[in-house]
Amino acid sequence: MSSLDKRIARFNAEEGQLIARLYEGVGTGQFFQRFMEQLSQVLDLRSGSIGISNLATREIKGGWPWNIEPLYLAIYVASDLAIKDRLLQYVIQSPPGRFYGIETHLPDAREYQSASEVYQLWATPQGIQDVAMALLLREGDWVGFVVCHRRREQGPFLAEELELLNRLLPHLQRGLEMHRRLVDVSDHQQSISRWMSLLKPPALLFDEKFEITHMNPAAERFLARQSGLQVQDARLDLGDPVINSQVGFQVMTAIKFALGQYNLEPEIVKIDQPPDPPFSLVFLPLTDSGNQVVTAASALVFIYAEDFTVGVALAPLQSVFGLTAAELSLCEAMVQGDTLAQLAQREKKSKETLRTQLRRIFRKLDVNTQTELVVTLMTHPLVLAETT
Repeated sequence: MSSLDKRIARFNAEEGQLIARLYEGVGTGQFFQRFMEQLSQVLDLRSGSIGISNLATREIKGGWPWNIEPLYLAIYVASDLAIKDRLLQYVIQSPPGRFYGIETHLPDAREYQSASEVYQLWATPQGIQDVAMALLLREGDWVGFVVCHRRREQGPFLAEELELLNRLLPHLQRGLEMHRRLVDVSDHQQSISRWMSLLKPPALLFDEKFEITHMNPAAERFLARQSGLQVQDARLDLGDPVINSQVGFQVMTAIKFALGQYNLEPEIVKIDQPPDPPFSLVFLPLTDSGNQVVTAASALVFIYAEDFTVGVALAPLQSVFGLTAAELSLCEAMVQGDTLAQLAQREKKSKETLRTQLRRIFRKLDVNTQTELVVTLMTHPLVLAETT
């Protein structure tokens, strides 16, 4: 029996299990993950993902990658490879409801694999040789898609295998829609709004669909004065597709970090779009550990601008955690969005001295990262009581 015949036979035997595994993940932090684990064994796949993005603005609405390193997702976003992805463009222009493969459907597949930026920067470094892709939804400029990858030694996607994947498409479409609705249901609107109102800096809360579900009064005031920043259809639009994509990726990174699916922390994004004053976005992962049925991971995004400073009173925490005056000052700078490099330059201290202070603060507050530190400081009951 050939390898193709073995794959077909195994798929026919396990198709029901695959579909059940997909629906079992709906509404949980494991959506698409366990399904892909089994599918990768059945059809010998390297990796895969489901994603929702805007073709015009490059905004990211949702992402569920499996076995793809965050670094390469960052490269795909930062290099704006979506507009250079020949298979994506082919799929968008082709009849929906079926999978398409690079080696099966692109007439110049070999040239594309050897010379394109998509392969040079993204596919080849991961060992990816062939890709199969299908559309899951199309809402104006928003598209949802599912992708499967293979290494060279796994062979290309043959027409018979694409037909097997086509049998899963209705379930993938239904599962994605169900998952998005359950994420909506999981929002506890009133309690979150009250909690957000206690935060003094401008703050936005994004859900797993990368949509803004809440913003505090400070954020409303900040957005009202910005000419190049606005919220459209529950999304943050900075007027630049590249920046929109970078922000969307950091929101996704924060949410996946909260779910324990990434070990890569989100990075600060600095925005400088004259005539508006420059500002920074700091992304903090949040999760509701008490909710075991519906995913409740979110990204809390603080906005920091030099001309829009807010007073966060951390002084009550000095005695609680036994902080020195220098350590308290460093904590205050961290919650204002300052980096160690900025502090070192402003206070004329070496970055190593500041790192040593930061490590001592980590031990005293029992945290391991700057993200955890900021969340602990900003949401401590004594700080919330003092700032309100």
